[in-house]
Amino acid sequence: MVLLDLVRLFDYAAAPMTKRLIRTGARQATPPEGFRFGGTKKSLKAGELEQAAAWAKDLL
Repeated sequence: MVLLDLVRLFDYAAAPMTKRLIRTGARQATPPEGFRFGGTKKSLKAGELEQAAAWAKDLL
């Protein structure tokens, strides 16, 4: 699949964002998490909102 090849080539945004934040002095509270978007309105795919909520709950 073309999209997966692009992801493998460029990686997800979470890893580079985490590295950049750590370089500026931030502390990583939890491992980065990726969320899938779909459709033309760039909304989260089915089940991703629940996954995001569960991930965010671990931060509290």
